[in-house]
Amino acid sequence: MTKRQQPASARVLNDIPRGFWDAAIDVARTIFVPGNRFGVHAFTIGPRIRNGRRRKAMALNVYVKRKLYEPRWPVPNLTFAVGRTSWQIVPNVIATGKRPRAATGGAPHYTGLHPGAVMTVRGSTPGRGAITCLLTTGGDPTHALTAGHVFPAGALGASIFAAASPTARVRAVGKVVANFLDDSAADGALVELNKAGVALVTSVGPALSDFLPERSVWGKLTRAFLATTNDFTREVATEGQPGEAHLWSPTRGVFTVHKVIQTDGEVTFEGDSGTVLCSGATNAIAVGLCSGGTGAHSVFEPFSRIINLAQQRVPGNLAIF
Repeated sequence: MTKRQQPASARVLNDIPRGFWDAAIDVARTIFVPGNRFGVHAFTIGPRIRNGRRRKAMALNVYVKRKLYEPRWPVPNLTFAVGRTSWQIVPNVIATGKRPRAATGGAPHYTGLHPGAVMTVRGSTPGRGAITCLLTTGGDPTHALTAGHVFPAGALGASIFAAASPTARVRAVGKVVANFLDDSAADGALVELNKAGVALVTSVGPALSDFLPERSVWGKLTRAFLATTNDFTREVATEGQPGEAHLWSPTRGVFTVHKVIQTDGEVTFEGDSGTVLCSGATNAIAVGLCSGGTGAHSVFEPFSRIINLAQQRVPGNLAIF
């Protein structure tokens, strides 16, 4: 049972122990829904941040665009029960300075097909994103992964477009055969490549060979390969625990991602949706698939979650190319 108001017997938690994290996130999920009146667009359990400095205590960090001295709807304290005891947490409010976002339009800089390559979509809400990685069932690449929110709901069969260079002919290189944001609440999509797509495959970007299981993606040193720069970001640590965020894209409006990876600081830009977060000495280990950014963090779906869903849709042994 959860309540928003604090019972007289509720005990205040200044440092949330590991065993209470799931209960705290569950009650936050019921209060900070998309479009909530408090202006909270993301939340996670993490080190308490005060005056820009991290503390040792673990808090429920909630993110708003701007802090107000006298908000009309102050962020409320949250109360939840663990066993017979009621506990109260005081959310730690952090301002990001901008709204969360996922995708964008603009002029693409094509570089063929590879992890982190620019790809575009057409339709009533055209835009661009990135290839996460190429997949194969043996031999040549057969499929690619990207972000699900780049496409409108129900867009199975929609084409993606790419080119060998910014001045080369743009052509359809594949079609969407599964969008996990539609049916599995995971922000990923599976694209089946056509002959033109296979012909555009290059060796640019990280040479991925494996991926981390979801249990191992927290608290890792990582780098993203960005479609917007055609280069790696600075090294950045992932947070030690999953978070949730309400993001926005022109194709979807507001959508929510659950139990996602958040980096310590935002390293991606508008147009990097779908790009790969990787780790390892040679950046060969896939960690995540970019969903967007909140201003405080870049947000990634765990790669293992998305490729596992893809493997359920394709006969044979679908693996990283």
